[in-house]
Amino acid sequence: MIDAAAFLVFLSGALLLNITLGPDVAFTLASTARGGVRSGVAAAFGIGAGSLGWAFATAAGLAALLAASEHLL
Repeated sequence: MIDAAAFLVFLSGALLLNITLGPDVAFTLASTARGGVRSGVAAAFGIGAGSLGWAFATAAGLAALLAASEHLL
């Protein structure tokens, strides 16, 4: 099982990567310009939810990989 402190560090890194400028910010700005504030907020929440899903899946996969490997323990 992954340590809670290590998991929080991983989630912090995922959050920092999520808030940096990139295609997701461009999409949110374009959605806001096209459909208004409500559309932009919906796009931002959708991107955030997707990113959290990827972060949890990555953490679970790495935890399973480390648990299954004798050499990495």
